[in-house]
Amino acid sequence: MLSLPTEIHTSILQTATFPDLCSLRQTCKALHRLLSHGDILRHWLHAHLAPHQLALFPLPSTPTFTYAVEQQRRHDAATETAALLSEFIEREVLRVTLKRLDVYPQHSRAELSVLVKAQLKEKLVPLLLTVQHYLEKFAEAVLRCVGNEQGSENFDTLYDELRAAESRILDSYSPEQLLQTHKFWLFFCWLHNYILDRPDYECTRGRPLAYGVGESDRRYQFRLMLVLGNLSALRTLLKAETDVERFELITSWTRRLDPELNSLWRRQWEAVVFGCRQPLAARQAKAALRLTLSVGEVWVDGATAALVSRGLLRVDKNRDVGSPWQALDFLFDVAGYDVLQTPPSLMQELRWHR
Repeated sequence: MLSLPTEIHTSILQTATFPDLCSLRQTCKALHRLLSHGDILRHWLHAHLAPHQLALFPLPSTPTFTYAVEQQRRHDAATETAALLSEFIEREVLRVTLKRLDVYPQHSRAELSVLVKAQLKEKLVPLLLTVQHYLEKFAEAVLRCVGNEQGSENFDTLYDELRAAESRILDSYSPEQLLQTHKFWLFFCWLHNYILDRPDYECTRGRPLAYGVGESDRRYQFRLMLVLGNLSALRTLLKAETDVERFELITSWTRRLDPELNSLWRRQWEAVVFGCRQPLAARQAKAALRLTLSVGEVWVDGATAALVSRGLLRVDKNRDVGSPWQALDFLFDVAGYDVLQTPPSLMQELRWHR
């Protein structure tokens, strides 16, 4: 096989999956070299990576197997997160809305729910890849800024640098990509409110004071976990079943990265922070963990300004970020208006529906 021309190798490997490539590389040194870099790997990547993923993470001049591993990791993260979000939307939104639509018989509602869930998953993957790209670049900017002696000590300077870095990230997206991802992000902000603020009547009503942390602290920790942990952190929180479990996950996640609380903190940074490609000093890690990112400082303000400047968005200053209507606007786009024809009060009800 190894004596065959490159064109034959390329043709044979077009149907190989990523696990197949990993297995082939382990068979002998010759195949390991053949599939580690070069034209054969380039052709395989072009055949197996979606165009939007290649646009976000362009092929290097000499693609390596490490690049292929990172792309597979990104694709798997987006696919798994899309499945969880589709399940959440189907369970928490579609089942509620379909009960309101008398035009659909009960068996048709079940079939429609399954169909829309599959459609949701397909549409969410490209959006999640864009979110993943943004969060990777934003996390890299955070680590770069806190690596600056002046930035790590002066937070005003650090936030200015972050805003400039975010502007460059957002400018790399096409207008349509930016607008669609912005709608998804506003839906995500509603989801953020949902999973953090949803009442749990087994607990006390004074939840902001429960467990020794204020509401604002919990939100800051959540956003920092999302920025540094990317889609992996989001999947972890979506899988949690109770508010107490989510809070404990956020707290333990932050503690594992703290040099003062964990002697193995460097290993944790390398494991959970995708953009952490170089060793961090303890000073940098502490500065990053002290960041208090508001809801507007992660995507919202920067993307809104970019869309307004391009004439693609009108700002409603009277509407809160992550409102039920913003979530509904996104769901209309991905699930269809006919499926989500609902009375005006429904999204307010969905905010606390369990």
